[in-house]
Amino acid sequence: SGSLILRKGVDLLARAFLRLCKEGVNCELRVLGDGPLREDLKDRLAPLSGSVSFLGFKDWSELPTVYAEADVLCVPSRYDGWALVVPEGLAAGLPVISTNRMGAALDLVRPGINGWIAQAGSAHSLHAAMSEAATMPESALEQMQKSARVTASQHSLERGVERFIEAARKSIENWR
Repeated sequence: SGSLILRKGVDLLARAFLRLCKEGVNCELRVLGDGPLREDLKDRLAPLSGSVSFLGFKDWSELPTVYAEADVLCVPSRYDGWALVVPEGLAAGLPVISTNRMGAALDLVRPGINGWIAQAGSAHSLHAAMSEAATMPESALEQMQKSARVTASQHSLERGVERFIEAARKSIENWR
């Protein structure tokens, strides 16, 4: 489960969620994981304690149940090499809000199709994605959830290698 540390952008998540609620959007936040920022997050989000749950650390075997209780997965990392949570969320049928500094997001998330890609480090950009997710019609959310599952079903090690080789080819062509 998640690490509640600065690199993971959880402080930005708290700011964006507070703003969303101040705007009158009816939504809930479930914070999965543990770490040194947990108490700070609890303090920041205390005014919204009825809309915020801290789930703590969960073993990998418990994650499907946690994902099944959600509508959208938000992973606002300032940077992450890959972030396995992105394909996990997609496989669970969750549209993913991620950032442009996460390898898995850049590889798998298609804005408007199966999620959103926010600017890393920007509470404003994260808020915009969260606002869109929280206020979209249920039919549109359901379509994104279906698309998330399709994306995950097409994700494999072999397909990942193919995408990497193609990206390397393009990079070499652009370099020449």
